[in-house]
Parts: sequence; C-alpha cells; structure tokens
Amino acid sequence: MILILVCTICAGTSFQSALNGAMKYLSDIKETNYQEDGFFETSEQISEEIVNYFKEDGIRVYDNFYATDNEFDGSVKLLLFDERTDIDLPTVFEGSLPQNPDEIAFDHVFASTNGFEIGDTVNILGKNYKLVGTVSLPDYTALFMNNTDLVMNTHGFGVSVLNSEGFEEIDAKDKTYRYSFRFDERDLKTSVKNDKAKEMQQYLFGNGYVINTFLTNSQNQSISFLEMDINTDGPFITVFVYILVGLIAFIFAVLTNNTIEKESVIIGTLRALGYKKSEIMWHYLQPTLIVAVIGSVLGNILGYTVLIKPFLDLYYTSYSIGPLEIEFNLPMFLLTTVLPVAIMVLINLIMMGRKLSLSPLKFLRRELTKKKSKKNIKLPNLSFLNRFRLRIIIQNLGSYIMLFMGIFLASFLLMFGIGLNPLIDHYTAKVGDALPFSYEYFLKAPVEAANCEKVYAYEFDTW
Repeated sequence: MILILVCTICAGTSFQSALNGAMKYLSDIKETNYQEDGFFETSEQISEEIVNYFKEDGIRVYDNFYATDNEFDGSVKLLLFDERTDIDLPTVFEGSLPQNPDEIAFDHVFASTNGFEIGDTVNILGKNYKLVGTVSLPDYTALFMNNTDLVMNTHGFGVSVLNSEGFEEIDAKDKTYRYSFRFDERDLKTSVKNDKAKEMQQYLFGNGYVINTFLTNSQNQSISFLEMDINTDGPFITVFVYILVGLIAFIFAVLTNNTIEKESVIIGTLRALGYKKSEIMWHYLQPTLIVAVIGSVLGNILGYTVLIKPFLDLYYTSYSIGPLEIEFNLPMFLLTTVLPVAIMVLINLIMMGRKLSLSPLKFLRRELTKKKSKKNIKLPNLSFLNRFRLRIIIQNLGSYIMLFMGIFLASFLLMFGIGLNPLIDHYTAKVGDALPFSYEYFLKAPVEAANCEKVYAYEFDTW
C-alpha cells in the first residue's frame, strides 16, 4: 500500500514540477527573450515611415525575415531565420549560435526527431552548412507547419537560425518578409491588443501593402498551444492523484474498520476503564498517518530527483523549449502532498468517529452497528436454495454495489487504454473520406478563371 502511495505522490509531484518549470519558462521568455505579440507577412518590404508610424502608436515593429527550403532532406520544409537581435531571441539548448556564414543552428526538437547532431554537415538551398547548435525560438514553442493544422509536425517541418552574413547570401526569391511586433505597454488587455492589431491591418491595407499572413499570439498555435496544453494537463494530473489517494484512504478505512471489529472487546474494556475516545482514535490513526507521511516524503524525494527526468524529457521531445528550471513550489507541495495526506486522515477520522461513538457495552457485546433490525422482505415462492441466495444478496446489497462499481471503473479504464490507439488510427484513416473535395485552394490575390462560377468568401472577425 505504501508503494502505491509513494508512486502516486511521486508521479504527481514530478509532473507538476515539470508543468511549473514549463510555465515559468513561458513567462520568462516574454521579457527576457522579447517574445513577439504578433507578426505579419507582406509581399514586399514595408517602408521606414510605416515602422515609425507604428512606433509613435506604441508598437515596435522588427524585421524577422526568413528563407524557405521546401525540399530539405527530401521532403522537409525548413525555415531559415535571419540573426535575431531585437525580438524573439533564441535560447541555446546545446552547442552555440552560428558565428560564421556557413554555420547553422536547428530547433532542438526538429534536430532530435530527424537524427541531426551537432557537427553534422547539411545541404540547404544548394549550400553546405555546419550544424553548431540546437536552439528553441520563442515564436515556435510548438512546431506547426500551418496555423490551421491539428497536430504538430516535428518530422516534416523545422526552424533554424543563421547569422546575418549567412542570411544575406541566400537568394532573395527564397526569402519571406515577416515583421514581428511588440507593444510598449506590457499590461494591455487581450481585447485592446486585438483592437490595435486590427488597426495595424487596416493601416497597412490603406497604404497599399498586401498582407499574406497576420497573427497575434493568441491566434498563433506555435506560441499559444503549449500554454493551453499545460492548462489542460495540470488539472488532469491533480484530479488523478486525488482519485488514487481517495481509493488508498478508503482501503485504509476498511482495514481499520476490520481491526476495530476484531478488537471490539478490548476497545469496550478500555472505554469502560476511562480511556477517552480521542486516545483510542489516535491509536488506530497512527498506522495510516505513518504510512501517509512516509509515502509523501519518499514521493517528494523521488519526484524531485529520479522521476522528474522522464517528465522533462516528455516536454523536451514534444515542445521546443529551453532548459527548464525545477524549483520547490509551496502551493504545488500543498496540492500534491499536504492535501492528499489530509484527505487520508480525514476519511479515516470520519469512519472511526462513527464507529467509536458507540457505547462501551455495545463494544463488549460486539454490536458494532447502529442499524435497526428491519423486517425481512417477503420473497416470492421460490425454492429454498434460490430464496437463500436472494436473501444473501439483499442483505449485502451495498457491498455488491461497491464491488460492481470497482470492477466497472477498472474495466472501463483498461478498455479505454487498450482501445485508444486503434481508435486514433481508425480516425486518421477515415478522416479523409469525410472531406467533400479532394483539393482546396486559398488565393492571396484575385484570379480570373474561365468557365467557373464566381464565389465570394469573407472571414468573420473573432476578436
């Protein structure tokens, strides 16, 4: 039993520690790495007058140009960003940033997924580069090739950074003009940011610029997805820990109840000799309390030292984030350790309080129930053996219901775990059949097509 409790608290502590480390990282990069508040891409470079106009309005716009290789390593889409000095500063995961024109640094998730190591030579857009480091970019914590994608694509899409000299050598036809912007006021509400972003769009359109893409942080999955995932995983693991602790507490309560029934004569004698109810409760509470304290201490030690690494690796292999700092967190300690122990103690106190409220005479007579004798239910005219079986079931109906619920819950979780993988495989195989068309095209500019019906499509504003 103590092993189950240790594993439960250990898993809860380590997972919550990793979550807190990731949340702290996301909070830090907003200021230390100057994470953007949004970006837009245009078909041509914007003028300095446009940049100054936005600056006067409290919005700083920075160049964040990149080049695209759609056939890297066969069929991988790789973005090569120019050296960043003002916004979205990269965090070095391993190695170093490029210092020479023939050096490059890959996103660390992309590099590990595709088997690239520091020191490798890679050919990009017809030129050889030496991989000198792996990094994480604040605007690409999740590798989504397209913002409309449902899942990340760490195999077929990646990002990288060059130094300024190396980026200048790339042909202009392969470059995209992306501009990242950041508000001077850091405490603006989301609604205000969205309004300002909409005004930026209108001003750019009014000055004749064709905007290919315009996304704010909340709309950009590459930035917002990780935070949404953390906000979902945190409550889930907390509830999971509480469910397991509640089950363990229930088992301890049943064991303590059986012990009290076996030692009812001794308890009745002690009560008759003047021992207080609280003294007896403390005696029977000690095993539960000792197990809970030992389990919580060992769980925290193992959670912060041993099991934390698999959970950190889970984030490192899925999300493009820098090294996480794991710190002791008092609220997390209360949620994953103190509160579960308190739940165990409370459940046992409630059970023992009800049991020990009986008089000493009832303990001496082993009459450890407050239930009044009920009139037997009249059964149908069946054979004696069937009537006996039915009577046993009725008398122990509560126990049978609890047994049924336990078996049902265990079977449900088992079948859910076994069936989840083939369910997802079946969905991915059949999702294409539900699409009404084989191809879908999005045009960035009007195109006249012969022998076709004209269709007008408009987007709704969702600020």
